[in-house]
Amino acid sequence: MQNPSNGSEEKGIRGLKPQVMYTGYFVSDIERSLGFYRDVLGMEKELEFDLGGGVHEMVLTFPGGDGRGVILLWNTNRSTPYERGDGYSRIVITVSDMDATLKHLHAHGVPFVKELVERAAYSYCYVADPDGYAIEFLHFKPAVK
Repeated sequence: MQNPSNGSEEKGIRGLKPQVMYTGYFVSDIERSLGFYRDVLGMEKELEFDLGGGVHEMVLTFPGGDGRGVILLWNTNRSTPYERGDGYSRIVITVSDMDATLKHLHAHGVPFVKELVERAAYSYCYVADPDGYAIEFLHFKPAVK
């Protein structure tokens, strides 16, 4: 694909300015998951769909954000638990204040997978959602001058 601004060859679809908007995955109990994503993290339901065959989809985002978030799916016809798979790693959520984030997560009894790790330019921790999916909270520290 030619880049019209400079005539150079673009790799993939970079010239089309792609952005990742959502990560979607199946949860075993939507009410329990909403208790975490909505009530603990503060996300809000944007959309909900009945996809047929017992499968439902709910789009959650942070208020005032840029419209990115998670898609929770569940199947009311399924009776066996979902397997996360060996390849799943985590969802990453950036935060402006890691201390306040940690205090909030601890106050709500959220299980930590990896306690706080401090680096020069950033800090992070991992928690588990109700289905065991890992969520990383990442804080970029202000540059020291």
